[in-house]
Amino acid sequence: MPPLDPLDPLSFLHTITNPSARAAIVSQVSRDIAANAKATRQSDLRTQIRKCRECDLGRVRDKSVPFDGPTDGQADLILVGEAPGRAENRLGIPFVGPAGRILDTLLHQAGTDRSKCFVMNALCCWPGEGNPDPTDAQLKACRPNFLDQVEMGGVKVGVALGGYGISSVMGWPRHIVKVRTLLNRVFWVDGRIWVTTYHPAYALRNSARVAVDENIWTFDSDPDLEKPETANEIVKSLRWALAMRWGQVTMPKIPFEKVSYNGGTGEELGKALKKKRWALVDSRTFGCQIIVVDDSKGKKPPLPPWAHLVPQYTLDELWRIGEVGNQRGGWSRGDLRRLNFVKTEMGGEVVL
Repeated sequence: MPPLDPLDPLSFLHTITNPSARAAIVSQVSRDIAANAKATRQSDLRTQIRKCRECDLGRVRDKSVPFDGPTDGQADLILVGEAPGRAENRLGIPFVGPAGRILDTLLHQAGTDRSKCFVMNALCCWPGEGNPDPTDAQLKACRPNFLDQVEMGGVKVGVALGGYGISSVMGWPRHIVKVRTLLNRVFWVDGRIWVTTYHPAYALRNSARVAVDENIWTFDSDPDLEKPETANEIVKSLRWALAMRWGQVTMPKIPFEKVSYNGGTGEELGKALKKKRWALVDSRTFGCQIIVVDDSKGKKPPLPPWAHLVPQYTLDELWRIGEVGNQRGGWSRGDLRRLNFVKTEMGGEVVL
């Protein structure tokens, strides 16, 4: 009998004659190999972040603060915040300070918990005393780490918390982001759906009273601030995201072919769109009608009245998610129906 190869965990299989036993061993070894590879990827990314010295913060931090939570698509949600604070800088874990404690409570109220979410920040290092805003240079230097962490999370649905979370997800300059105007807007970025909402720290600053009762916190907004009930809005956003993640949303079926275009003319919307080189298509994959936009000239034609109620896609967008062609880019039909629901019901937009 040839000696066993210590570098090949399956080298002994020739000694096993029972087919069921062989299959069980192969299955277990395959799971172990996959688990080890997953742990190695996580360790490598954390090491990459901890060794990073691409901006001035790398020289003064106590600890870098990489992601925390389940990876490879196993989490309920990806949560993206702004930057670590003092507590995070000390412990090396995101969202463990006052804002993190509020986030834990809001997640519980929304129907999940911290241990089931992939949590990360736009910036991996504490900006310093007084928690100054991250600079453009710091965010640019940290961008590769940000993108690698999102990929590590692997979840198709995420929540962008606050202005810096939103701008980092969208790839926008921070100064153009107004959280209030984007509240509960939904965006599709590189194959992921993102819900936008406030940062938990904003809820902390703008709550007049925080009442604690058996670890369930309730927030009363200060009426003098004339601000929305921030914490409740965050819970609402989290619930929307979880509903999409778990496939709990339902598809409204609206007979848009019966909608008259431009009031008294009586012209049907489908015919009006055809004149503008748009197409009103009954998509089996999406489960409803969609507008396919002819963008071959580099810009979209003016939007007709009522058409903003119908999900709109360019041919390039449909190709990206596989509606055009033989592949769907990993999206199931249920995923695509939920994506349509997002665009119809929540004002979602696609960013390519």
